[in-house]
Amino acid sequence: MKNLFKDIPHVQFEGKNGTNPLSYRFYNASQVILGKTMEEHLRIAVCFWHTLFERAWHYITDPMQLAETRIHAAFEFIEKLGLKYFTFFDDDITPEGKTWHETRQNLQSVSEKIAAEMQRTNIKLLWGAANTFNHAQSNPEVFAYAVLKIKQAMDITHQLNGANYLVWVGHEGYDQLARFFQMLIDYKYKIGYKGMLLIQPKPYIQATQPYDFDMAMLFAFLQKYGMEKEFKVNLEAIPSIMRTHEVVYAYTNHIFGGMDINQMYLQQKPDSSDDNIARLIYIILKNGGMMSGGFNVDTQLNGQSLDLIDLYYTYIHSVDMLARGLLMANDLMTSGEIEKYIDQPSRFDQRQPLNN
Repeated sequence: MKNLFKDIPHVQFEGKNGTNPLSYRFYNASQVILGKTMEEHLRIAVCFWHTLFERAWHYITDPMQLAETRIHAAFEFIEKLGLKYFTFFDDDITPEGKTWHETRQNLQSVSEKIAAEMQRTNIKLLWGAANTFNHAQSNPEVFAYAVLKIKQAMDITHQLNGANYLVWVGHEGYDQLARFFQMLIDYKYKIGYKGMLLIQPKPYIQATQPYDFDMAMLFAFLQKYGMEKEFKVNLEAIPSIMRTHEVVYAYTNHIFGGMDINQMYLQQKPDSSDDNIARLIYIILKNGGMMSGGFNVDTQLNGQSLDLIDLYYTYIHSVDMLARGLLMANDLMTSGEIEKYIDQPSRFDQRQPLNN
């Protein structure tokens, strides 16, 4: 089942005065800024989970046929958006079987179809991951199953030449996190995977995830076990937490990897949202830009609309907001206004000595 979006054209850049709702006003993929194209700076990825679930094709009852249809839909969607990356959790791309052997066969079969679509479209995998956060964390059987799932997900990510493999701290279905991370590092080198290992902190779920209360705690955890050079962080920008200080901390300690940016963050008051994104991207530019990661756009449609065209509207809006933030950050970089302000003597530097 192909051509699921046959009535929707390829999205083109038409400029900020454009009136076509299915066009970009700010995102011009080939526009060169500070020596790189917009596409290279932002490395925008489409995620499988919120984007491709509960859509028009979910009338299909056969799990594998549904999975294959979702893959065709994903690559047609990404291709028409003119984007170059995608991300997935293993359960997003394949159904769980009745046995582990069946689950593994399903994942391998689906990954071959993904590889064919990647070759056809030249769309790349930004990161892969395993969904192991739906189970209790202290059961040894769950630990063993989590290990199997993560091993298989890393194998598939490796086969698909994924730029990164992602783990969610405190969400991986096991207790002895440092021991498990060392197993993950060892396996990465064993199979010759060249991508980066990413950790996604979740500081706003503090009660259940003590290892990532903030970036400082996570970095201290990695340092304690000698893993700070093996992992980088994939930070999440959400409305209630401004992550600019976290980005600065990550770059300062050489562990910045990329960002998840959801539509709730992008749909704040326009002035606030523009400033927030520009500030984030300015820090990224000042520190050398994205490395192996990128901006993973996680859209959540209001009211969970089933109209396929709404998927395009929400992504076009999100991509344009990132592009506009990049343009604003570039203006800040080239004008030097922030550096001038920083270089001004502080009023505290000009204070008079106290009289004894």
